[in-house]
Amino acid sequence: MTDSAESAVLEARNVSWSVRDRPIITDLSLAPKPGSMVGVLGPNGSGKSTLLRVMTGLRSPSSGQVLLDGADARRISRKRFSSRVAFVEQEVSTDQNPTVRDVIELGRIPHRAAWSGPLPDDDEAVARAAATTNLTGRLDQRYGTLSGGERQRVQIARALAQEPDVLVLDEPTNHLDIRHQLDLLALVRGTGATVIAALHDLNLAATYCDHLLVLAGGRLVTSGPPAEVLTAEMIASVYGVSAEVSRDERGVHVRYLAG
Repeated sequence: MTDSAESAVLEARNVSWSVRDRPIITDLSLAPKPGSMVGVLGPNGSGKSTLLRVMTGLRSPSSGQVLLDGADARRISRKRFSSRVAFVEQEVSTDQNPTVRDVIELGRIPHRAAWSGPLPDDDEAVARAAATTNLTGRLDQRYGTLSGGERQRVQIARALAQEPDVLVLDEPTNHLDIRHQLDLLALVRGTGATVIAALHDLNLAATYCDHLLVLAGGRLVTSGPPAEVLTAEMIASVYGVSAEVSRDERGVHVRYLAG
């Protein structure tokens, strides 16, 4: 992973994506500062996952552009793009029976020449990623025997082994208890990579993100620093929930109101 000052710049510029002429996201732009962490917020169906899939090249925008270092991502080879940008989806299933090591090693594919096997650099990257995610003792365990939370950690390790400049995460805290949610977000925040993460938990977003993007119905509602974006009015309008939002020297805190 490169120093944040040299990190790749991944940018969505006025992107839209539709299915059978039905718009899913419309005219969305996102240009994270290198080394920052951006949270993409919004209720279910707001377009968060679609935006991330468009930004990572898994879906081609109906209009607009995704740029990597100023170049149209559609003109960059998938291998080169994947050596700079790693994506961790919500759920990853397989009909194979790989070991944890096998899964993490998939992150090294963009760095290998065609038909070549693992190199010493690959083994070192896998070992580092496993150690960072506390999986060193699980490398020979079968992936299918792991819990949902453990599988999520393996997918994070696979992405870290990719040594990306930009790390894109779709609901990374799913299946994790509170302690592991905190550990995981602190981990990705500390990698030095630019991080773009779709999140549900507003307090986690306030704690770890530098910038927030709020979506509803596939459109941008508001964006900016957490202290500006997270307001009782926004939460009521976007989520339909009453909340109190307080601010102190530790940051922004959201408390939901029953009834």
